[in-house]
Amino acid sequence: MKNFSNRTGGFIPALILAVMLMIGVGIPKTYAQYGDDQYGSYNDLSYQNFYDDLSPYGQWLNDPQYGYVWAPNVGRDFRPYYTNGYWMMTEYGNMWMSNYSWGWAPFHYGRWTLSSYYGWIWIPGNEWGPAWVSWRQGGGNYGWAPMGPGISINISFGSGYYVPNSWWTFIPYGNIYARNFQRYYSPRQTVNIINNTTIINNTYVDARARSTYVAGPRRTDVEAVTRQRVNVYDVNTRSRAGSPSISGRTVSVYRPSVRESATPARGQQQVTPAPRQFKTLDRSVVTTPGGARQPDNGSRSNSNNNGRSGQVRESGVQPNRQIQQPDATPVRSSRQDQQNNTRIQQQQQQDVQRSQQLQQQRAQQEQQRNLQLQQQRTQQDQQRNLQLQQQRAQQQDMQRSQQLQQQRDQQQQQQRMQQQQDMQRNQQLQQQQRMQQQQMEQQRNQQMQMQRAQQQRDVQMQQQRSIQQAQPQRVERSAPVERSAPAGERSIRGR
Repeated sequence: MKNFSNRTGGFIPALILAVMLMIGVGIPKTYAQYGDDQYGSYNDLSYQNFYDDLSPYGQWLNDPQYGYVWAPNVGRDFRPYYTNGYWMMTEYGNMWMSNYSWGWAPFHYGRWTLSSYYGWIWIPGNEWGPAWVSWRQGGGNYGWAPMGPGISINISFGSGYYVPNSWWTFIPYGNIYARNFQRYYSPRQTVNIINNTTIINNTYVDARARSTYVAGPRRTDVEAVTRQRVNVYDVNTRSRAGSPSISGRTVSVYRPSVRESATPARGQQQVTPAPRQFKTLDRSVVTTPGGARQPDNGSRSNSNNNGRSGQVRESGVQPNRQIQQPDATPVRSSRQDQQNNTRIQQQQQQDVQRSQQLQQQRAQQEQQRNLQLQQQRTQQDQQRNLQLQQQRAQQQDMQRSQQLQQQRDQQQQQQRMQQQQDMQRNQQLQQQQRMQQQQMEQQRNQQMQMQRAQQQRDVQMQQQRSIQQAQPQRVERSAPVERSAPAGERSIRGR
């Protein structure tokens, strides 16, 4: 896991560089190296690189309060950290993945603010971060809003930091890493959601780079509320500008070390970085989220996480013009300068008054909107309650009818069962009666047969008796008188 650092050397490299300058040896290109890997052969960048690289994609404005600021050519519907991009969980926390080729700069350096005329405006800064936004959670939603100018991490975590409602984007927990999360954004619910959310103050401390980043929701917290696994990607540094690229579980981004201005070579004078084409503004069109304007003291400040300012203030010097050494003798201001100063002060006071009036108007409008929303919600709640009551009544009627139908069906089934049982009983009784009749008939037949047999026996017995009684009489009757037979017959009979 690699760590980003904007320091390229210590005491020994500085000593070698000083010796090379003394002997007049040409200085080769410096290589931005972090840890043990070499990421690119580019010099440490200055704001001039921002001015040159972003010029084709937008307009640079010379604001009297913040210096050179950039308005992208993306249309009125553009919103930073919302349009043409998505969120990804990385080793540094939640990082914004912009699909714009120029997205490597405005979404990872500096701050954003809103102008009523030019739309969203970017104020350059010199510290890289995964995303300079404020995070909130609650009511089943995650929300984020871009940090305004002069807002550090500590200030953004404070309860007194105010962000306009229109800056916030709230998405349901389960859609935070969706590529098309814009489909789940409901701006009308923003006010209600904000009232039910709390600040997410998670940070990631990069010890090597000595930087603190806004991390947003933790991976474990997202997994707990979504019950889905969240992939964590490692972050590598690429040497060319452009949109980030993903390979496996690694995302490569262009994140060079940025300084206020490049160090001039020996014998050359310092050149103030400035856009080659820009529009000079008479008065600032930028208002901070809190509504207060920062003093225009002609100084420049860099963004970091120690409470210092997050914007760049440039002087009104023309591009590529050398800065002349100031004269040691003091110069008195003329009456015209004094008049100009008074005019500027009056304009600033007027701007402050206008901003206060605008804030009051916005507050009143928001109150009216809140009242209208509350009325609409109450009406919607009443309608919903009526609909729910009607639905409940219908459901109850349906349940009752279903219960009655079930009871009827059960009764019919019971009747059918009873009829079937009666049929079975009747069949059994009929069968039993038939069996009894058959048995009775069989018994009768047997008795008849036995009677017949007995009669036959009796007839036979009577016949035998009658025969027995008749035989002696016949013998007696038929017995002839013995006569003496002739001798010849006796011999013949004896033979």
